[in-house]
Amino acid sequence: MNEELTGQIKDLQTEKASLQFENSQLAGGIQNLQLKLQILPESHQEHIAQLQRRSPAVETHRLEMKKKLLSVCRNVNTYSRFTASTRRWLKISAKNWKESLPSIRRRFLPVWKELRKAGGQFCPLRESSGS
Repeated sequence: MNEELTGQIKDLQTEKASLQFENSQLAGGIQNLQLKLQILPESHQEHIAQLQRRSPAVETHRLEMKKKLLSVCRNVNTYSRFTASTRRWLKISAKNWKESLPSIRRRFLPVWKELRKAGGQFCPLRESSGS
């Protein structure tokens, strides 16, 4: 029984030493975590201060880009209206010319023929194949 107790005492001493080592490691880990916990709010405050310092510059840039975008949109709208107006004017002009071309040809064809009979010396233009 004495030997049994001696063996148990040795086992308990070994376990005690192991637990003390583990306890010291845990205590070191706790200290590290406490340091991190102290540093974290400071780091967080620094990060917030940095973001707050950058915020006005970012906001200024955003407002400048918004103004430029509005200006570009106005220009696009202006050019779009101008293009549509010009397109309508060109269609109307082309239609008017197409409608008036036969009338113009009827009026000037006799003059043209007279000039050709006279030798064509006064008309440097050539008659197109369509007339």
